Amino acid sequence: MPHAIQALVCSALVLALPGCKMEAHPPLEATPTGTTANGPAASTGSPPLSDASGAPSATPSRPVARAMPEYEPGPSSAALCRDFMNKARQRDATLPTVGDFGGGGFPVSAFDTACFPTPKGAWALELGPIHPTTSVRDGKLVTERLAGSYHALHLVDAPPRRSEGPPVPFVVSEWASFMLDQQLFDYDGDGEPELLLHIQTTEHTAAGNSSESVFTASGGTVQQYGPAAAFRATLSEDIDSDGRPDLLYTGEEAFRIDGTSDTRHTSMVLEVLFAAHSLPDGQFSARDVASIAYLKTQCPAPPASVVVQAFGSVDEEASVKNVHCARAWGVSTADIKAQINRDCVRPTKADRGRKGPKTCSNFDMMMTWAEFVPPVSLADARP
Repeated sequence: MPHAIQALVCSALVLALPGCKMEAHPPLEATPTGTTANGPAASTGSPPLSDASGAPSATPSRPVARAMPEYEPGPSSAALCRDFMNKARQRDATLPTVGDFGGGGFPVSAFDTACFPTPKGAWALELGPIHPTTSVRDGKLVTERLAGSYHALHLVDAPPRRSEGPPVPFVVSEWASFMLDQQLFDYDGDGEPELLLHIQTTEHTAAGNSSESVFTASGGTVQQYGPAAAFRATLSEDIDSDGRPDLLYTGEEAFRIDGTSDTRHTSMVLEVLFAAHSLPDGQFSARDVASIAYLKTQCPAPPASVVVQAFGSVDEEASVKNVHCARAWGVSTADIKAQINRDCVRPTKADRGRKGPKTCSNFDMMMTWAEFVPPVSLADARP
Protein backbone atom coordinates (compact mmCIF):
# COMPACT_ATOMS: atom_id res chain seq x y z
CA MET A 1 0.00 0.00 0.00
CA PRO A 2 1.52 3.38 -0.98
CA HIS A 3 2.73 5.42 1.98
CA ALA A 4 0.71 8.47 0.87
CA ILE A 5 -2.56 6.56 1.16
CA GLN A 6 -1.58 5.12 4.52
CA ALA A 7 -0.67 8.56 5.82
CA LEU A 8 -4.00 9.99 4.69
CA VAL A 9 -6.05 7.34 6.44
CA CYS A 10 -3.86 7.06 9.54
CA SER A 11 -4.43 10.74 10.27
CA ALA A 12 -8.19 10.29 10.49
CA LEU A 13 -10.40 9.25 13.37
CA VAL A 14 -11.40 5.86 12.01
CA LEU A 15 -9.38 3.46 9.93
CA ALA A 16 -9.15 -0.11 8.77
CA LEU A 17 -5.85 -0.44 7.00
CA PRO A 18 -2.77 -2.58 7.60
CA GLY A 19 0.30 -0.84 8.89
CA CYS A 20 -1.40 2.05 10.68
CA LYS A 21 -0.73 2.84 14.32
CA MET A 22 -3.02 4.98 16.42
CA GLU A 23 -4.64 5.24 19.82
CA ALA A 24 -7.48 2.75 20.09
CA HIS A 25 -9.59 5.20 22.11
CA PRO A 26 -9.14 9.00 22.07
CA PRO A 27 -9.13 11.02 25.30
CA LEU A 28 -12.50 11.83 26.82
CA GLU A 29 -12.11 15.59 26.63
CA ALA A 30 -13.59 17.46 23.70
CA THR A 31 -11.63 17.25 20.48
CA PRO A 32 -10.41 20.70 19.31
CA THR A 33 -12.58 21.95 16.49
CA GLY A 34 -10.22 24.51 15.00
CA THR A 35 -8.60 22.12 12.50
CA THR A 36 -9.99 18.99 10.92
CA ALA A 37 -9.09 16.70 8.06
CA ASN A 38 -11.93 18.03 5.94
CA GLY A 39 -10.62 21.62 6.05
CA PRO A 40 -7.16 20.99 4.57
CA ALA A 41 -8.64 18.45 2.18
CA ALA A 42 -10.67 21.20 0.59
CA SER A 43 -7.58 23.22 -0.22
CA THR A 44 -5.41 20.33 -1.44
CA GLY A 45 -8.21 18.64 -3.37
CA SER A 46 -9.57 21.72 -5.14
CA PRO A 47 -8.79 22.08 -8.83
CA PRO A 48 -5.79 24.14 -9.94
CA LEU A 49 -6.63 27.64 -11.11
CA SER A 50 -6.14 28.92 -14.64
CA ASP A 51 -6.18 32.31 -16.28
CA ALA A 52 -8.10 33.19 -19.43
CA SER A 53 -5.49 31.46 -21.60
CA GLY A 54 -6.05 28.15 -19.89
CA ALA A 55 -2.59 27.99 -18.31
CA PRO A 56 -2.31 27.19 -14.60
CA SER A 57 -1.97 30.20 -12.32
CA ALA A 58 -1.07 30.69 -8.68
CA THR A 59 -3.70 30.16 -6.02
CA PRO A 60 -4.88 33.55 -4.71
CA SER A 61 -4.05 34.31 -1.11
CA ARG A 62 -6.87 34.06 1.41
CA PRO A 63 -7.27 35.76 4.77
CA VAL A 64 -6.37 33.72 7.79
CA ALA A 65 -9.46 31.78 8.83
CA ARG A 66 -10.98 32.53 12.18
CA ALA A 67 -10.67 29.56 14.54
CA MET A 68 -13.77 27.45 15.03
CA PRO A 69 -15.34 27.92 18.47
CA GLU A 70 -14.80 25.43 21.25
CA TYR A 71 -17.82 24.51 23.34
CA GLU A 72 -17.68 24.35 27.13
CA PRO A 73 -18.81 20.88 28.29
CA GLY A 74 -21.96 20.70 30.40
CA PRO A 75 -21.91 19.52 34.04
CA SER A 76 -22.74 15.92 33.10
CA SER A 77 -20.96 15.70 29.73
CA ALA A 78 -17.74 14.16 31.05
CA ALA A 79 -19.68 11.51 32.96
CA LEU A 80 -21.77 10.70 29.89
CA CYS A 81 -18.64 10.18 27.80
CA ARG A 82 -16.87 8.23 30.52
CA ASP A 83 -19.81 5.81 30.85
CA PHE A 84 -20.13 5.49 27.07
CA MET A 85 -16.41 4.81 26.57
CA ASN A 86 -16.24 2.26 29.39
CA LYS A 87 -19.05 0.28 27.79
CA ALA A 88 -17.42 0.65 24.38
CA ARG A 89 -14.12 -0.76 25.67
CA GLN A 90 -15.90 -3.77 27.15
CA ARG A 91 -17.66 -4.39 23.86
CA ASP A 92 -14.52 -3.89 21.75
CA ALA A 93 -12.65 -6.41 23.87
CA THR A 94 -15.05 -9.09 22.62
CA LEU A 95 -14.50 -8.32 18.92
CA PRO A 96 -12.84 -11.25 17.16
CA THR A 97 -9.32 -11.02 15.81
CA VAL A 98 -9.65 -11.41 12.07
CA GLY A 99 -6.05 -11.73 10.92
CA ASP A 100 -4.61 -9.43 8.28
CA PHE A 101 -5.41 -8.24 4.79
CA GLY A 102 -3.77 -10.33 2.11
CA GLY A 103 -1.56 -12.33 4.45
CA GLY A 104 1.21 -9.74 4.44
CA GLY A 105 1.78 -9.95 8.18
CA PHE A 106 0.12 -6.61 9.04
CA PRO A 107 -2.77 -6.91 11.50
CA VAL A 108 -6.03 -5.15 10.75
CA SER A 109 -5.94 -1.82 12.59
CA ALA A 110 -8.42 -1.13 15.38
CA PHE A 111 -11.66 0.71 14.78
CA ASP A 112 -12.30 3.66 17.05
CA THR A 113 -15.26 4.57 19.19
CA ALA A 114 -15.23 8.22 20.26
CA CYS A 115 -17.16 10.67 22.43
CA PHE A 116 -17.20 14.49 22.30
CA PRO A 117 -18.64 16.42 25.30
CA THR A 118 -21.02 19.31 24.50
CA PRO A 119 -22.83 21.97 26.57
CA LYS A 120 -26.03 19.91 26.79
CA GLY A 121 -24.69 16.34 26.56
CA ALA A 122 -22.34 14.64 24.12
CA TRP A 123 -21.94 13.49 20.56
CA ALA A 124 -20.50 10.00 20.05
CA LEU A 125 -19.51 7.71 17.19
CA GLU A 126 -20.21 4.03 17.70
CA LEU A 127 -19.15 1.05 15.65
CA GLY A 128 -21.81 -1.46 14.65
CA PRO A 129 -21.28 -5.16 13.95
CA ILE A 130 -18.31 -6.08 11.74
CA HIS A 131 -18.63 -8.87 9.18
CA PRO A 132 -15.27 -10.19 7.96
CA THR A 133 -14.78 -12.21 4.80
CA THR A 134 -11.81 -14.52 5.24
CA SER A 135 -9.93 -17.11 3.25
CA VAL A 136 -6.97 -19.44 3.75
CA ARG A 137 -3.76 -18.63 1.89
CA ASP A 138 -0.82 -20.95 2.27
CA GLY A 139 -2.41 -22.44 5.34
CA LYS A 140 -2.96 -19.05 6.97
CA LEU A 141 -6.28 -17.35 7.71
CA VAL A 142 -6.36 -13.91 6.10
CA THR A 143 -9.05 -11.24 5.79
CA GLU A 144 -10.24 -10.36 2.31
CA ARG A 145 -12.64 -7.58 3.33
CA LEU A 146 -14.56 -6.12 6.25
CA ALA A 147 -18.10 -4.76 6.10
CA GLY A 148 -19.95 -2.91 8.82
CA SER A 149 -21.35 0.46 9.79
CA TYR A 150 -20.98 3.43 12.12
CA HIS A 151 -23.66 5.67 13.56
CA ALA A 152 -23.71 9.00 15.35
CA LEU A 153 -25.22 9.19 18.82
CA HIS A 154 -26.43 12.13 20.88
CA LEU A 155 -26.36 11.52 24.64
CA VAL A 156 -28.17 13.45 27.40
CA ASP A 157 -28.98 12.55 31.00
CA ALA A 158 -32.05 14.70 31.79
CA PRO A 159 -34.00 12.61 31.13
CA PRO A 160 -31.49 9.81 30.26
CA ARG A 161 -31.65 9.47 26.49
CA ARG A 162 -29.54 7.96 23.74
CA SER A 163 -30.56 9.14 20.27
CA GLU A 164 -29.13 7.20 17.34
CA GLY A 165 -28.55 8.50 13.82
CA PRO A 166 -28.78 6.54 10.57
CA PRO A 167 -26.06 3.94 9.93
CA VAL A 168 -23.04 4.88 7.83
CA PRO A 169 -22.02 1.70 5.99
CA PHE A 170 -18.44 0.91 5.06
CA VAL A 171 -16.44 -1.76 3.25
CA VAL A 172 -12.67 -2.02 3.58
CA SER A 173 -10.22 -4.41 2.01
CA GLU A 174 -6.64 -4.75 0.88
CA TRP A 175 -7.39 -2.20 -1.85
CA ALA A 176 -9.95 0.09 -0.23
CA SER A 177 -10.02 2.14 2.97
CA PHE A 178 -12.58 4.12 4.95
CA MET A 179 -12.27 7.02 7.38
CA LEU A 180 -14.39 9.37 9.44
CA ASP A 181 -13.60 12.81 10.76
CA GLN A 182 -15.73 15.09 12.91
CA GLN A 183 -16.23 18.75 13.69
CA LEU A 184 -18.73 20.48 16.00
CA PHE A 185 -20.49 23.75 15.18
CA ASP A 186 -23.73 25.32 16.44
CA TYR A 187 -25.38 26.33 13.17
CA ASP A 188 -28.86 27.06 14.56
CA GLY A 189 -27.67 28.92 17.64
CA ASP A 190 -29.61 26.81 20.16
CA GLY A 191 -26.58 26.29 22.42
CA GLU A 192 -25.92 22.69 21.33
CA PRO A 193 -23.53 22.23 18.38
CA GLU A 194 -24.41 20.17 15.34
CA LEU A 195 -22.11 17.33 14.25
CA LEU A 196 -20.30 17.62 10.92
CA LEU A 197 -19.36 14.10 9.87
CA HIS A 198 -16.84 13.75 7.07
CA ILE A 199 -16.82 10.34 5.34
CA GLN A 200 -14.15 9.29 2.87
CA THR A 201 -13.49 6.07 0.99
CA THR A 202 -10.23 5.59 -0.87
CA GLU A 203 -9.49 3.00 -3.50
CA HIS A 204 -5.98 1.92 -4.35
CA THR A 205 -4.54 4.50 -6.85
CA ALA A 206 -7.96 6.18 -7.19
CA ALA A 207 -9.59 9.10 -5.41
CA GLY A 208 -12.67 7.30 -4.11
CA ASN A 209 -15.55 9.31 -2.66
CA SER A 210 -15.93 12.06 -0.10
CA SER A 211 -19.07 13.34 1.64
CA GLU A 212 -19.98 15.74 4.42
CA SER A 213 -23.16 15.37 6.50
CA VAL A 214 -24.48 17.67 9.23
CA PHE A 215 -26.48 16.01 12.01
CA THR A 216 -28.62 17.72 14.61
CA ALA A 217 -30.31 16.40 17.77
CA SER A 218 -33.90 17.47 18.37
CA GLY A 219 -36.84 15.89 20.16
CA GLY A 220 -34.94 12.75 21.05
CA THR A 221 -33.86 11.98 17.49
CA VAL A 222 -30.68 12.44 15.45
CA GLN A 223 -31.34 13.56 11.91
CA GLN A 224 -29.72 15.53 9.13
CA TYR A 225 -29.74 19.28 9.67
CA GLY A 226 -32.42 20.53 7.28
CA PRO A 227 -30.73 23.58 5.70
CA ALA A 228 -27.56 21.56 5.01
CA ALA A 229 -29.40 18.49 3.69
CA ALA A 230 -30.29 20.41 0.52
CA PHE A 231 -26.65 20.11 -0.63
CA ARG A 232 -24.79 16.90 -1.45
CA ALA A 233 -21.67 18.21 0.24
CA THR A 234 -18.28 16.61 -0.28
CA LEU A 235 -16.17 18.80 2.03
CA SER A 236 -16.42 21.75 4.40
CA GLU A 237 -14.26 24.87 4.65
CA ASP A 238 -14.60 28.37 6.06
CA ILE A 239 -14.50 30.15 2.69
CA ASP A 240 -14.79 33.72 4.01
CA SER A 241 -13.02 33.49 7.38
CA ASP A 242 -16.13 34.32 9.42
CA GLY A 243 -15.63 31.37 11.78
CA ARG A 244 -18.52 29.35 10.30
CA PRO A 245 -17.80 26.13 8.33
CA ASP A 246 -19.31 26.29 4.85
CA LEU A 247 -20.25 23.31 2.69
CA LEU A 248 -18.59 22.49 -0.64
CA TYR A 249 -20.32 20.43 -3.30
CA THR A 250 -19.87 19.43 -6.94
CA GLY A 251 -23.34 20.25 -8.21
CA GLU A 252 -24.27 16.63 -8.80
CA GLU A 253 -23.19 13.16 -7.75
CA ALA A 254 -19.48 12.61 -8.20
CA PHE A 255 -18.77 11.34 -11.71
CA ARG A 256 -17.26 7.88 -12.05
CA ILE A 257 -16.17 6.41 -15.35
CA ASP A 258 -15.24 2.88 -16.37
CA GLY A 259 -11.60 2.60 -17.34
CA THR A 260 -8.27 3.09 -15.65
CA SER A 261 -8.03 4.26 -12.07
CA ASP A 262 -6.07 7.30 -13.30
CA THR A 263 -9.10 8.40 -15.30
CA ARG A 264 -11.34 8.15 -12.25
CA HIS A 265 -8.75 9.94 -10.15
CA THR A 266 -8.54 12.84 -12.59
CA SER A 267 -12.32 13.16 -12.62
CA MET A 268 -12.65 13.26 -8.85
CA VAL A 269 -9.80 15.70 -8.21
CA LEU A 270 -10.66 18.22 -10.91
CA GLU A 271 -14.34 18.81 -10.35
CA VAL A 272 -15.05 22.45 -9.61
CA LEU A 273 -16.41 22.87 -6.11
CA PHE A 274 -19.39 25.12 -5.43
CA ALA A 275 -19.99 26.62 -1.99
CA ALA A 276 -23.04 26.71 0.25
CA HIS A 277 -22.24 29.68 2.49
CA SER A 278 -23.28 29.33 6.13
CA LEU A 279 -25.40 32.29 7.32
CA PRO A 280 -25.89 33.57 10.88
CA ASP A 281 -29.58 32.56 10.83
CA GLY A 282 -28.64 28.89 10.34
CA GLN A 283 -29.43 28.78 6.62
CA PHE A 284 -27.05 28.27 3.67
CA SER A 285 -26.78 30.33 0.49
CA ALA A 286 -25.38 29.01 -2.78
CA ARG A 287 -25.67 32.35 -4.61
CA ASP A 288 -24.55 35.11 -2.28
CA VAL A 289 -21.38 37.20 -2.60
CA ALA A 290 -19.21 34.75 -0.64
CA SER A 291 -20.32 31.73 -2.68
CA ILE A 292 -19.73 33.50 -5.99
CA ALA A 293 -16.33 34.75 -4.85
CA TYR A 294 -15.31 31.21 -3.88
CA LEU A 295 -16.29 29.88 -7.31
CA LYS A 296 -14.32 32.66 -9.00
CA THR A 297 -11.15 31.64 -7.15
CA GLN A 298 -11.32 28.42 -9.18
CA CYS A 299 -12.71 29.90 -12.41
CA PRO A 300 -11.65 33.56 -12.50
CA ALA A 301 -12.57 33.98 -16.19
CA PRO A 302 -13.97 31.92 -19.07
CA PRO A 303 -11.10 29.81 -20.46
CA ALA A 304 -9.95 31.05 -23.84
CA SER A 305 -9.43 27.43 -24.89
CA VAL A 306 -10.85 24.34 -23.24
CA VAL A 307 -7.98 22.08 -24.27
CA VAL A 308 -4.63 23.12 -22.74
CA GLN A 309 -1.27 22.28 -24.32
CA ALA A 310 1.80 21.85 -22.12
CA PHE A 311 5.26 20.57 -23.10
CA GLY A 312 4.08 19.34 -26.48
CA SER A 313 1.06 17.36 -25.28
CA VAL A 314 -2.38 17.90 -23.82
CA ASP A 315 -2.52 18.87 -20.15
CA GLU A 316 -5.25 16.42 -19.18
CA GLU A 317 -5.97 17.82 -15.72
CA ALA A 318 -6.16 21.47 -16.78
CA SER A 319 -8.35 20.55 -19.76
CA VAL A 320 -10.89 18.64 -17.68
CA LYS A 321 -11.01 21.50 -15.20
CA ASN A 322 -11.52 23.99 -18.04
CA VAL A 323 -14.62 22.10 -19.19
CA HIS A 324 -16.14 22.64 -15.74
CA CYS A 325 -15.18 26.31 -15.68
CA ALA A 326 -16.50 26.90 -19.19
CA ARG A 327 -19.88 25.51 -18.16
CA ALA A 328 -19.84 27.62 -14.99
CA TRP A 329 -19.30 30.71 -17.17
CA GLY A 330 -22.21 29.79 -19.44
CA VAL A 331 -20.32 28.41 -22.44
CA SER A 332 -22.73 26.13 -24.29
CA THR A 333 -22.40 22.36 -24.42
CA ALA A 334 -22.24 22.51 -28.21
CA ASP A 335 -19.36 25.00 -28.20
CA ILE A 336 -17.35 22.97 -25.68
CA LYS A 337 -17.83 19.74 -27.61
CA ALA A 338 -16.81 21.47 -30.83
CA GLN A 339 -13.56 22.63 -29.20
CA ILE A 340 -12.84 19.14 -27.86
CA ASN A 341 -13.42 17.58 -31.28
CA ARG A 342 -11.23 20.23 -32.90
CA ASP A 343 -8.29 20.06 -30.48
CA CYS A 344 -8.40 16.44 -29.29
CA VAL A 345 -7.85 13.00 -30.74
CA ARG A 346 -9.69 10.22 -28.96
CA PRO A 347 -7.16 7.44 -28.27
CA THR A 348 -7.80 3.86 -29.26
CA LYS A 349 -7.18 1.02 -26.81
CA ALA A 350 -3.86 0.35 -28.49
CA ASP A 351 -2.84 4.00 -28.04
CA ARG A 352 -3.97 4.31 -24.42
CA GLY A 353 -1.18 5.74 -22.30
CA ARG A 354 0.68 7.26 -25.24
CA LYS A 355 1.28 10.99 -25.35
CA GLY A 356 0.78 13.11 -28.43
CA PRO A 357 0.19 16.76 -29.33
CA LYS A 358 -3.58 16.18 -29.65
CA THR A 359 -4.14 12.88 -27.83
CA CYS A 360 -6.69 13.33 -25.03
CA SER A 361 -6.86 10.34 -22.71
CA ASN A 362 -9.83 11.99 -20.99
CA PHE A 363 -11.74 12.59 -24.23
CA ASP A 364 -14.87 10.72 -23.11
CA MET A 365 -14.78 12.36 -19.68
CA MET A 366 -14.60 15.86 -21.15
CA MET A 367 -17.46 15.15 -23.55
CA THR A 368 -19.58 13.92 -20.64
CA TRP A 369 -18.78 16.94 -18.47
CA ALA A 370 -19.61 19.26 -21.38
CA GLU A 371 -23.25 18.43 -20.58
CA PHE A 372 -22.88 19.37 -16.91
CA VAL A 373 -25.52 21.84 -15.67
CA PRO A 374 -23.86 23.99 -12.98
CA PRO A 375 -26.01 25.00 -10.00
CA VAL A 376 -24.63 28.55 -10.19
CA SER A 377 -23.84 30.54 -13.33
CA LEU A 378 -21.03 33.06 -13.18
CA ALA A 379 -22.34 34.64 -16.37
CA ASP A 380 -25.51 35.67 -14.54
CA ALA A 381 -23.86 36.60 -11.24
CA ARG A 382 -23.47 40.26 -10.40
CA PRO A 383 -19.96 41.52 -9.57
